[in-house]
Amino acid sequence: MMMANRYMLNVYYPLPDFEGTDDQLFLISSEGTEQFNTTKQKEEHAHTFVNCYWASPGTDSKTGQSGINISVVQSLNFGGSIPNMLRDKIGPMQATQAIEGVQGYFAALK
Repeated sequence: MMMANRYMLNVYYPLPDFEGTDDQLFLISSEGTEQFNTTKQKEEHAHTFVNCYWASPGTDSKTGQSGINISVVQSLNFGGSIPNMLRDKIGPMQATQAIEGVQGYFAALK
């Protein structure tokens, strides 16, 4: 089973801080990157329509333990079909890695 390479060009859009809070919001998108597509190879162009993370400090009401509340909105096109076997294996792994990366990013801000 063959699957073509994929590439994705993303731009980070800084968003203003929430005044008086420790909340963080950031947005990533591929919108407006089409002019940078210079590849001549047979690769699929994946596209991020929107990838938005909102993180805020939180406390568990039962245990009192502090942590981070994270809300995520994503809309992506991976550019072509991906075999079910691969999708079912990689999808959950990438979702977990994304959340761990966001947690590390916001933890480093403190």
